[in-house]
Amino acid sequence: MLQGKIVALRAVEKEDVESIREWLTDVELIHALGARPIPLATIDPEKLPEVFRLREGRVLSIVGRDRNLIGILGFGNVHEFNRSASLVVLIGDRGEWNRGYASDAIRAAVRFGFEELNLNSIEALIPAFNARALRVFQKAGFAVEGTLRERFFAKGKYWDMISTAAIRGQWTPDQAVEQTVPVSESATTPARADGVPV
Repeated sequence: MLQGKIVALRAVEKEDVESIREWLTDVELIHALGARPIPLATIDPEKLPEVFRLREGRVLSIVGRDRNLIGILGFGNVHEFNRSASLVVLIGDRGEWNRGYASDAIRAAVRFGFEELNLNSIEALIPAFNARALRVFQKAGFAVEGTLRERFFAKGKYWDMISTAAIRGQWTPDQAVEQTVPVSESATTPARADGVPV
């Protein structure tokens, strides 16, 4: 179990599966991640990394102080030679948004990646329209590296993706990285989820 200040990350348990299935088939939540709803009749916790396209990855449950499930975090695409990985996080319980859980979960995962896995960089791609997710990652010490133009197709159009990363020697987990991102046409749609994509 990885411990943050206000959340913990643990293995997905059998009792988590029903909530995770609901989140992964929620059109608005999944759109905010930069993905499409996934038609899941059953979920095998061992196959969740495949759902998020995480090579050699793990999906962990995010639990609050009361140990109730509030979201999931995917950590994977670990490249041993480059010492890099990617991260995705979703706070699926809308009643738990805006409480700092996502940024705390991100900090715990990044700390583990840098201190235990000896990684040098951890990246996340965020749809340009999801300003909330971008703020969450910046609050957790990620910096914007650039824009991948028209890389996500959903709702009948192409959307830009913002590339962000935490670099080991520059990571400041308790201080937001102040940056502005040029607002494109695709950044005008407000987000409804506190999540980030693969």
